[in-house]
Amino acid sequence: SELRNAGLTAVQILPAFDIATIEEDDAFRVDLTNTVADYCALSSEAAAKAEALLLDCADNSTTIQVALEGMDVTTGEAQDFYSHLRGVDSFNWGYDPFHYTVPEGSYATDPEGTTRIVEFREMVQALHDMDYMVVMDVVYNHTNASGLSEKSVLDKVVPGYYHRRDIASGAVLKDSCCDDTATEHKMMAKLMSDSLVVWARDYQVDAFRFDLMGLQTLSSMQDAFTAVQAVNPDVYFYGEGWDYGAAGTNGR
Repeated sequence: SELRNAGLTAVQILPAFDIATIEEDDAFRVDLTNTVADYCALSSEAAAKAEALLLDCADNSTTIQVALEGMDVTTGEAQDFYSHLRGVDSFNWGYDPFHYTVPEGSYATDPEGTTRIVEFREMVQALHDMDYMVVMDVVYNHTNASGLSEKSVLDKVVPGYYHRRDIASGAVLKDSCCDDTATEHKMMAKLMSDSLVVWARDYQVDAFRFDLMGLQTLSSMQDAFTAVQAVNPDVYFYGEGWDYGAAGTNGR
């Protein structure tokens, strides 16, 4: 409310679709609010690190945050200590799509069932009631995985179709950092367009910021914009347009 009164007109949220690398069940996560004992239980390496820092692995009261605050900031010991948590905590920028058109469950009070859907809609409605525009950061340029990987989705629908591949080797390109999608293929472009329509129509998202927009084809972006305009004529698209990789060599 204070930000709105100060003149802020839009709130952009980081990616909030289903993220591949966040454990949605908090019973299996270890965060800053967990205890030193929880940290030590992660692995023998974590326990050894805690003991080397003179932390008590039987300590069920001291939180990891408090332990970190007691470390020497002039050294790298805090970063080294935290390295054991990076794969199991809930901190994530979100640029790691699993399912494009499903809200992330770890942000909901209950990751099971429809709670994530209801609470996302309630969030958007609350921001609208404060006269904010709601912008969603979206990542259609890559997926978390491809092929037969556990977190692969699209290759299990139509193998080899949804990802951009090297013309000589057939390997999936990774100009985005991860497994690039191929919006030059009609059904990948349609998947992106249909997903955006759902977020605009069913969740009332007002605008979209595209991660690495330049890796999508111009025609697929134009078609998606037209489709979402049919739902919301005032929708706004913007994104990164870096000219490199496939975007730079294929004239997108």
